[in-house]
Amino acid sequence: MDDFEDDYSDEETNAKKIRSDQNLKYRYTVEIDYKTEEYSTFIKNTLEVDKEINLNIYREYSVKDSKFIVLYASNSADDLRRTVNGFYDMLIMATRTLNSFC
Repeated sequence: MDDFEDDYSDEETNAKKIRSDQNLKYRYTVEIDYKTEEYSTFIKNTLEVDKEINLNIYREYSVKDSKFIVLYASNSADDLRRTVNGFYDMLIMATRTLNSFC
């Protein structure tokens, strides 16, 4: 269905999203070395498909050389903790999938 819109695409919700990690109280950053840029890009592309549900979380994924770099930020330590915990669940699944083909 071409005219389908998800719950996060309306203008009001989009306006509430955090657009930068500037001035946010809590931050979490990690670099994970996947040995090749291709593997890191695979993980990044796999994980960034899912939108961040919590509008109070800023999320940024990037790849530099063979490293997958993750940044999460929020003004709520509890929101950040829950988000990072969920991220690692998905990261483990994506990494296991990658390992099964390599």
